[in-house]
Amino acid sequence: MSLSKEEINKLALLARLDLTEEEKEKFRLQLGSILEYVSKLNELDTASIGSIRQIAGIHNAFRDDAVKPTDKTEHELLLKNMPKKRGNLLEVKEVFEG
Repeated sequence: MSLSKEEINKLALLARLDLTEEEKEKFRLQLGSILEYVSKLNELDTASIGSIRQIAGIHNAFRDDAVKPTDKTEHELLLKNMPKKRGNLLEVKEVFEG
């Protein structure tokens, strides 16, 4: 598959690349050969192959978000190592300006 100079210019613009004319021609040829190689996949008969959604067998990698109590020793260690505290709580930078 051959790419035009306009397509390479558009790709360079989208990728925010400042390419010389020699680099544009080099990449035009390289990308064209890559696309030609990938287009060979269209020749494969995949009608008998089912869809694959998950190959590792993992159904849900997320855990429920739940509040868990911290034991006293761990809580004291956290407070001790935190640069800013407010009473028995950790003080962090605010995320949103208020």
